[in-house]
Amino acid sequence: MITVYYRKVFPLQKEDTFSRISPCGGMGAADIPLTEKLDKGRRQKLLRLKNEKVRVRELTTGILLHDALCTRLGISPADTPPFAIAYEEKGKPYLSEREDICFNISHSGDYVCVAVSSLPVGIDIQENSGKQSTAPYKECPTGDSRYTTGGKEEIYRKERKIAERFYTASDRKRLALCGEEYGDLFYRMWSIKESYIKLTGEGMSQGLSCFEIDWNEQRILDAKSQKTAAYFWEWQGIENYSLCVSAFTPQRVVWEKMET
Repeated sequence: MITVYYRKVFPLQKEDTFSRISPCGGMGAADIPLTEKLDKGRRQKLLRLKNEKVRVRELTTGILLHDALCTRLGISPADTPPFAIAYEEKGKPYLSEREDICFNISHSGDYVCVAVSSLPVGIDIQENSGKQSTAPYKECPTGDSRYTTGGKEEIYRKERKIAERFYTASDRKRLALCGEEYGDLFYRMWSIKESYIKLTGEGMSQGLSCFEIDWNEQRILDAKSQKTAAYFWEWQGIENYSLCVSAFTPQRVVWEKMET
């Protein structure tokens, strides 16, 4: 079984309050040191970050990961020290002292999510709101007042360049036929593909055009052999976001909002 834990990024706080956070997700008398939940690498990264928004997102991610792992293992987050996290050659994280638990992390916009399983897993979340075009897959009309520089025409052209570079011919054909749902489908495709390359641990070096999406069977297929490479499960329980989790074998997937 795959359990996906998700939550909103903590609201921005003054820097001198970052070191403490209460179990219920806000600042209060029952505070516990925030960094006690973070692994060593994430704490070091936190010290190097200068952007306040990015730093808060990193804090949220670290706490969600710790609490998600504890919840899956049935142990108390408050009484459990940080997990030892290591990284594969191409950056995929894993628990160096627990071979029975696998996890993967993703963030976008105001949300972070963690997928936890006993088998390898990959996850991706993409925010759609405010940045997707609704243009069909053809040249946007030039001179039309509805399309301005920095608006839908520019967004559409960027999406099209990405699709031409990373998507397969069948992906692009599907986009061409989807009409005004183009933007939504574009990010759904990206989320599926991203979750798969995070599952394999190969990252972008694997390429996004070497595999196909079987929408009917929720499978990822090798583009040449057409054999099943993995399975995927989408979830759109967060408005304006696309989430996808992938695994090498069929799994039951549970989506759980974390309040900690």
